[in-house]
Amino acid sequence: MNLVVGFSAGNSWMSKIIRWFTTPFGERPVKPTHTFIRVDWSDLGTDVEFGAGARGVLPEIRTSDKNVVAAFMVRDLDAAPVMREAIRAGWVGNEYGYWNAGVTGLRKLFGGVVRHLAIRSPKTMICTEFVIRFLRKAGDMAARPDIVLPGMDEETTTAPELLAEVEKLQAFERVS
Repeated sequence: MNLVVGFSAGNSWMSKIIRWFTTPFGERPVKPTHTFIRVDWSDLGTDVEFGAGARGVLPEIRTSDKNVVAAFMVRDLDAAPVMREAIRAGWVGNEYGYWNAGVTGLRKLFGGVVRHLAIRSPKTMICTEFVIRFLRKAGDMAARPDIVLPGMDEETTTAPELLAEVEKLQAFERVS
């Protein structure tokens, strides 16, 4: 099971809000607004995408790449054991962290002024949080320190920041 880390930019109301919160004043809106994990599920004969969206962290059959900004395959990593662990740990099936997303946006806008708002729900996740946790678990399980994204805060990292970090690491090969 190959592992791909993907980045996309949608036009939904949620994507527009995320773009507004993550774009510094006076700059052009940034892309991407969403990140996900994609695995090739050979038993199903298709790719399955996992990412935190409006309905929660759920699997979705990928039918099109129309909104994908970039995708990177993790070299030499079997994603099956990590996916089983993510499902077992309860990450898949969690609700979307609307509150978490709001806190992340406020922290990005106002910095240390709203640090006390870092009261996040441990039972919900946003997309970057899920992807960073997944890659850290994958790195730990496969003894691959090159993919654990040191220095990335899963609670405050935005999709553009995660994309910039992944682009720098040699363990990730750009596939689109």
